[in-house]
Amino acid sequence: MDELITLSGESVPAVYLEDPLPAVNTAYGVKLYTKSVPDEKEIAQVHIRSGNTEQRVGWMIPVISMISLEHEYAEDSYFRKHVYEAMKLLSGKEFHESVYVLIYSKRLLEGVSVASDGELSFSFVLYGIYPYYGSQSSASAEHKFQVKKKVVIEKGFNFDCSVGFFKFLVENLLPIERNGYARFMFFYQVYELAMELVFYKKVNELKMAKSHLGIIRKKIDEYSSEGKLIGVLYAEMGRDRNDSSLAAVAKSIFADLKEETYYTSTNKSAMLYDIRNTLVHSYYRYSIGENLLYLASYIEGEVFHVLSYIYSIESMRKELEAEYFYEGA
Repeated sequence: MDELITLSGESVPAVYLEDPLPAVNTAYGVKLYTKSVPDEKEIAQVHIRSGNTEQRVGWMIPVISMISLEHEYAEDSYFRKHVYEAMKLLSGKEFHESVYVLIYSKRLLEGVSVASDGELSFSFVLYGIYPYYGSQSSASAEHKFQVKKKVVIEKGFNFDCSVGFFKFLVENLLPIERNGYARFMFFYQVYELAMELVFYKKVNELKMAKSHLGIIRKKIDEYSSEGKLIGVLYAEMGRDRNDSSLAAVAKSIFADLKEETYYTSTNKSAMLYDIRNTLVHSYYRYSIGENLLYLASYIEGEVFHVLSYIYSIESMRKELEAEYFYEGA
């Protein structure tokens, strides 16, 4: 299917056009997303993690769910409330069926220090749901997480204000690029950028600690290798471990060219680095094609965590924002 949907009194069930909770009087906003394979059952209550607590701020609703009564939330007053509020902003507009709508309370977003809904742009990447900037997604969602009834997110970089590399990433690569090789190699560029930031972070830590010059030289030598530096990045993130699913794919590529212990004990940072080198230098030697979409999806998910980590470190966040984001929106 490749349909266009006009949200109107003719397409949206009448019960959704009535306010089921008139006592709830607050301002709402909407942000649009897109997924290549929409599902009217993928309706989720969206919570934001704030410190040690979670605050519900809205709902993620596929456009196709807004014109349907054939899902479990059709009688839910809170779902109906959010569709009702969304229709105040979207009535009469035409959308591709792949569009998803985040309907949120402006007051609740402000309460968790989210100044702009652009800071939520990247939040749903793990589910194959990408911020919508005019192009509907045609990228594979085959290896993404299933959307559950509750999705917990965190604020991050405001991709509505991105420029250059990151503007291309969110507006073109994420929704449109279907070639697994191209997606993998482009996402690895985020690793290159992150490793550079981590390198300077570690050097600055040594300087601040007034470490002996010999120690600084030794550490810099350790960090100068990309293979080692990606391990430092993962150690800083606290995410370096052996991943059996990635190892299974690596084994289908390398087979008995590597010892069995490689697949059971190598951490994901080293394994991803080996796979990247194989894609760059020895792609023609291996049967990788059938695994490309998995690898592209895998590294995309890891990039989500890499960017979340960078955002969490003030010095790194400011450096990235200064070069790739502008103030506004």
